[in-house]
Amino acid sequence: MTPYIDGATCLDLFAGSGSLGFEAISRGAQACQFIDQSQTNIEQINLNIKSLQLANCKSEISESYEYVTHNDQRYDIVFFDPPYKSNCYDWLDLALKKLLKPDGIIYIESATKIALDNLIMIREKKTKTLFYGIYKYDQ
Repeated sequence: MTPYIDGATCLDLFAGSGSLGFEAISRGAQACQFIDQSQTNIEQINLNIKSLQLANCKSEISESYEYVTHNDQRYDIVFFDPPYKSNCYDWLDLALKKLLKPDGIIYIESATKIALDNLIMIREKKTKTLFYGIYKYDQ
């Protein structure tokens, strides 16, 4: 993922602890937007943003689907890592259409292999319980 991160704008859509977004920032991403529906998670992310003095990071309490449908911002990298065995993949195509810049990439984690006609695999791996990979979206 390193060649894509330098100077990128990122969206950590199911932020949780924010680890994917914070890792991207530490590796040279320009900015990161953190979205999570948990107020507790966002409060912790905000504490980390403040303690690390990251003026280029923002957070928002929002259900991810609502954020996708009401947001017009596009990103270079989207981290799509919903809760395990979630049904959020049903609207993944909509998220990609709305959120990714034309040359953007998406990092996906899922319990099963995601099959979308418009996803072009860059790198993909599997563990015993998880599929994860980096993809381009053919708009």
